[in-house]
Order: sequence, then structure tokens, then C-alpha cells
Amino acid sequence: MSIRNKMSYAEKYGYEFVIKGIKDRDRDASWANIPALLETMEEYPNSDWLWWIDSNIFISNPSISLSSNILRDVKFPEYANKEMIIGYDCHGLNAASFLIRNSLWSRKFLETVYNSKLFKDFEDEEIAMQVLIDFEAIEVGSKIIFVPLRTLNALPLNRNCSNDDKYKWHKDDFVVNFAGCEEVQNICEKRFNEITKHLNRNF
Repeated sequence: MSIRNKMSYAEKYGYEFVIKGIKDRDRDASWANIPALLETMEEYPNSDWLWWIDSNIFISNPSISLSSNILRDVKFPEYANKEMIIGYDCHGLNAASFLIRNSLWSRKFLETVYNSKLFKDFEDEEIAMQVLIDFEAIEVGSKIIFVPLRTLNALPLNRNCSNDDKYKWHKDDFVVNFAGCEEVQNICEKRFNEITKHLNRNF
């Protein structure tokens, strides 16, 4: 259902939909987005932006287009140097859903994040990204647009984020992330049914 949901959205707006598997079995699956993005950048050199979206995320409001909504501001000169759009949750940077420009800077950034000599022992790529943002604020942090989490990655329940409304999925939000639902299955199943009914009405 997740794949069909994303394919329907891509077809609606004429976006290319790409699925990538895990390339590096020596690392946790959470790192898989980095080589997947680097490979896709090479395969689609004429694509200006790429959207990484985890498999457990559903598009809940397909009336929101990336180009006319999320990416609208990057068309203005003051945003010409921005290379990435991502949000934070209560734990820190959340890379389950983010946009990154297909550029030399972005490739170097992803390659640095994935550098085994620097970050292989880190738990996930989000920590490596955050380290670069913290210690390379001018070269890295200044290139990133930080948006409210719900812009790209609303949560179905806030058990881990103190029930903060700014992270929780609202009816007209763009996407919803069901990661962690296996831990609270009965609550998530109810929420999933509620959201998928909304999906069916929108597509």
C-alpha cells in the first residue's frame, strides 16, 4: 500500500518514482538512504531536487505538490544557496523525509555523512548530519532550510514526543509517518484506518 500511495502521487504530478534497496549490509538499514540518494543523483542528473521518503510514510494530502508548495521559496534569489529541506522532532534531526538538491554540494555532503572513517560507528545518519550541522555551521547549516516537522513528516502519535501538537498528524497535513507503530499496534491500527480513509478520499 505504501508503494502504491507514493506511485499515485508521483503520477499525479509527473514526478519520477524510484525504489532503492539496501546496498551496504555492513551498516544498519537506517543508513540506506545515503547510497540510494547518491546513486539516484547519478541516474537522474537533470532532476533538480530529490525527495527521500521512508517506506513507512504515507502521503495523506496529495493536493500539496512539492514544486508549488514545499519548494516554492527556493525559486527566489535569497534561497539560491539552499541545498536541503528537513525538519526536527523532539529527539533531533529527522531524516525520514527530506528534500535535497541534486548538486555537487549535496553529493559531497552525503559522501561525508557516509564516510566510514568519520561516522561508521554512529547509530544512524541523522546523528552524522547533526554533527556536520553543529560543527560546520557556515558550510553546512547555512545551506539547509529547517521546516516544522509536519511540513514533511507528521507523526501519527506522540508517545515519544511528549504529545506535542506540533509533531502530531493533522487532517490536512502532507504526509504521515507510521514508524514505531509496531510498539503500540492497537492505537496505530485505529489511527492508520482513520488516515487511510482520508487518503482514499483524496486520491
